[in-house]
This record gives sequence, structure tokens and C-alpha cells, in this order.
Amino acid sequence: ITHVCYNLWRKPSLAVGLFAIRFAIQESFGRQVDAAARFCDVFREQTYHYSCKPVNGWLVTLFRVYPNDWEVYLQDLDGREVTLSESAERPDLQELVLLTDKYEEEN
Repeated sequence: ITHVCYNLWRKPSLAVGLFAIRFAIQESFGRQVDAAARFCDVFREQTYHYSCKPVNGWLVTLFRVYPNDWEVYLQDLDGREVTLSESAERPDLQELVLLTDKYEEEN
């Protein structure tokens, strides 16, 4: 770094040239970088999720394929999958417990 700084001090035209190259690169790729950032924003959310776990004595499945909502299923006593809810936000454990409690009350 010291060598580079010394050379830039001795030859100011080199510093101007390097700045011009950096500016040109930033100008030409700047729009592409912005497009790439917008593309990556699409995948900011988790794109796929599938998990099964016991909640309140029931086997509960949490499922999502982005950009669709989160889906919660419960395996009933006959082994069938019953839809408990769909939501834009991922339900936490407390919400899953409330959903299974509601299912028990209704069935």
C-alpha cells in the first residue's frame, strides 16, 4: 500500500486515471448491480420450507413455497392431513399450540 500511495503521490495523473477507471466501471455496472440487487430481493424470504413436529400431542406440518403463504396442517386420528391455517407470517410455537387447541375444541 505504501508503494502504491508513493507512486500516486509522485504521479498525480495516475491517480486521476485510476479514479476515472473506477468511475467508468461503476457507471457501466451500476445499473446491472441495481438489477441484481432487485433480483436478490425477490428471494429474501425463505423459498421452501417443510417440517413436521409434535405440538400439543398432535403431529403438525408447517409448509411454505414462496411467494405463497405459510400453511399449517395437522394429522388427525385417522392419519389424514387437516388444514389448520394459512398466513403470510410464519407461525411460532405459541400460535401452533393455539391452533391445535382450537382444533381440539371444534372436534
